[in-house]
Amino acid sequence: MKNLFILTIVLIVAAGCSGDSEIYQKSKDIDTIQQSIDKNGEFFIKDSTVNSVSIGIFKDGKTYIGHYGELNPNKGNRPTDNTIYEIASVSKTFVGTIVAQAELDGKINIEDNIQKYLKEDYPNLKYEGNPIKIKHLLTHTSGLPKFLPISVNLLFNKIDESLPFKYTEIEEQYNKQEFLADLHDLVLDTIPGARFEYSNIGTELIAHILENIYDKNYEELVQQYIYNIADMPNTKMNLTENEKNKLAYGYFGKQNKQVPPLVNNLWGGAGAIKSTVPDMINYMKFQLDEKNLIVKKSHKVLYQEEGLNVAYFWFTETDEKDGTAYIHDGTTFGVENWVFLYPKHNLGIYIVSNHIDEDTEDKIINTANGILDDIRLNIK
Repeated sequence: MKNLFILTIVLIVAAGCSGDSEIYQKSKDIDTIQQSIDKNGEFFIKDSTVNSVSIGIFKDGKTYIGHYGELNPNKGNRPTDNTIYEIASVSKTFVGTIVAQAELDGKINIEDNIQKYLKEDYPNLKYEGNPIKIKHLLTHTSGLPKFLPISVNLLFNKIDESLPFKYTEIEEQYNKQEFLADLHDLVLDTIPGARFEYSNIGTELIAHILENIYDKNYEELVQQYIYNIADMPNTKMNLTENEKNKLAYGYFGKQNKQVPPLVNNLWGGAGAIKSTVPDMINYMKFQLDEKNLIVKKSHKVLYQEEGLNVAYFWFTETDEKDGTAYIHDGTTFGVENWVFLYPKHNLGIYIVSNHIDEDTEDKIINTANGILDDIRLNIK
């Protein structure tokens, strides 16, 4: 996740699209949305350093998809509905949803000390007698650092083309047992709940807690409470050999260097899920149904400070024009994807690119804004 000011989306009125009225007269709204996707998708890949972008829209019960560019430079292999992408930290919203499920099942209380749900004793996970609570993990306010092992955090002091490979080398050797052992050595320097500090550790810890309270593997829980319910048959953490052939490998930096996919030797809550654009559209449809008590609970804001509102891992923005939006991004070393949910408009926008550099984030946000502007022009 990047600096949080990026979540304050500046809406810029986009120019209307031209087209053959005879083609669009039967289904004006449908074709206006598809036309907007095509316009914005083609503009996205005009940058010569960009490989591809895929865009999925859910609006009022209908779905729209566009794929542009090529997955591998000079191969002509355009993404398809079968292309599998790493969704990285968007996976955290799945964890938040299952915590909401656990609350409704009476298995967890977000006001509880996390120690209640851990099998080992961690007296260090408190500051001046104030313990880390479940809600602190959900909102990145636990005071825990971003990564374990701690050495991974130091890698990000120098961001260059060697970083993805150094990171992968460490993570390939790291496992759950080492994570839980290293957790004993962490020292908090502030009261939990006092400040926002993004933490993958906290998300993995919640996935571990969910396993403890349900006595099930975390991926089984995701399958049961999200994949099956939201109709996401091509979404999972661990791919078969055949599925790996469909995985979009990412490219890093202006030199467009191919990088390895993320390693998952932990629980996978922080960013291990892989999915397709059609499946992610179904996920947005699921998350837009606020009559669903689980979804409604998971969208409740738990932490606020100036310019920042955090629900169950969702970041929220509210304005009069679009109501409350729920937003999350996910970034590997070579893939970036964003989910934008607008319940007021019954609208979800999903955008994913398999190229990362310092401009990718802005391109995705600008693309989402352009599509949102076009769609708003047709909202009655």
